[in-house]
Amino acid sequence: MSIDNFFITNISKDLNHKEEIIEMLRSAKNITIISPFITKSGINTIFNNILEFKKVRIITELTPRGISSRSQSPKLLKEIAKKENVDIYFTTNSKLHSKIYVADETILITSANLTNGGLVNNFETGILFSKKSKGKFSDKMQTDILDRLNNGLIPYILKDAQFLNNDNITEWIDLEKTIHDKTKDFEAFIEGLEDNVPNNGFTPFSGTFNGRNITTQILASFKDFEFTENSWDVFTKYTDPSQISDLRNDLDSEINPMLKDIFHSVKQQANCAVHFTDLRDDIFSHNRQVSLFLPKYRNLYLTKLGLGGNNLKKHVYYPAFVLNMSVKDNNKIFQIRTGVEEDISTEPLCEHAIILLENLKKNSSNCIERFKDLKEDWFLIHGQDRQNKRKEIPLDEITKSQLEDICTFYLNSKEPADIAIGKNYYWQDGSILTRPRDFVKNLADDLNHLNYFFELAHNVK
Repeated sequence: MSIDNFFITNISKDLNHKEEIIEMLRSAKNITIISPFITKSGINTIFNNILEFKKVRIITELTPRGISSRSQSPKLLKEIAKKENVDIYFTTNSKLHSKIYVADETILITSANLTNGGLVNNFETGILFSKKSKGKFSDKMQTDILDRLNNGLIPYILKDAQFLNNDNITEWIDLEKTIHDKTKDFEAFIEGLEDNVPNNGFTPFSGTFNGRNITTQILASFKDFEFTENSWDVFTKYTDPSQISDLRNDLDSEINPMLKDIFHSVKQQANCAVHFTDLRDDIFSHNRQVSLFLPKYRNLYLTKLGLGGNNLKKHVYYPAFVLNMSVKDNNKIFQIRTGVEEDISTEPLCEHAIILLENLKKNSSNCIERFKDLKEDWFLIHGQDRQNKRKEIPLDEITKSQLEDICTFYLNSKEPADIAIGKNYYWQDGSILTRPRDFVKNLADDLNHLNYFFELAHNVK
């Protein structure tokens, strides 16, 4: 019998707490959930997958600290309690730490809270007692555990718990609003500071907010993010081109902040402090002229401050780093690249594209040596997609003569080159995208590799 039948871990799309809990709950009649942290994504996992139930009992916790971290929400609990046959109990003594899920006679004892992190993203482990784990655990053991839970542990927890009602939850909802309002004030203060904070996050800096010392390290901690597989859902949410305005609005509110936070997270890395201090972070693709299709991508263009003057399309015709999220051929992709994007509706082969092509050709030997250091998922792209001339070539397949031929073709023909060098990161089980801290470190290293080519597009010598 496989260990996967009773040892539950978050290690793949099809082997994690969320998938196991959905299977547990699907046909259960009586459900008990004990979890100190509960978020909307966790609750949706429960109530979107219960087919038929008689009773759901939730035992959780409310504390100022949990509310401040947004891992606990009195307002969410009140909404859940409105559902028929749902009882909610909460403790306030900061002692609840158990995470237990019971569906009829199936039991999951685990480290995973009822949150997206607990069910999917964090490394959590649990032991499952169910029909499919028979052979590893006896019927008597499972019966004894249920008896101990129902007649021992749960009554013990409930002694210090309150049954949620309008009277005792109102003060907690008021506290939640107060805490979040203060958090908004602090976040607004942080936003106001950023223009005055040294671009190099490792230059000493401090300020105060309500008597609290604010350092660059604290500022960096606010530039955090996490990917989930659902982070790309906005790209497939709409199907009709008439909905493009809705798509743009969602991309503005959901993808733009994530791309910006990723850039600021990378900028805090020591090896990026020198290169990325003078880059803009507010130029996003919007596809304003697109009306016949729904673009499944969004770009953040990072160009040097002051470059482009009053040009409204500062990312076109000028060297840029690009941070991109997209869905292509059902693949969820985060991409980085650098190069010079061009517009085929105007004059071909702009000045900075010529500079980049000439320098790639002149430094072809050095470029090929650098290509050899860049392994899988790195590529060189050139040619216009809208003219069906776009080519994407793995870097490890490009020879010195081939690189020189590509550069010569565009320099002689004057066709828009739209040339760039980049890398794709694919969302898949166990990929670097599932580990934000590791991803930022890798991304900083990869962007440093790209900086050589970014500078080639500026260097006129």
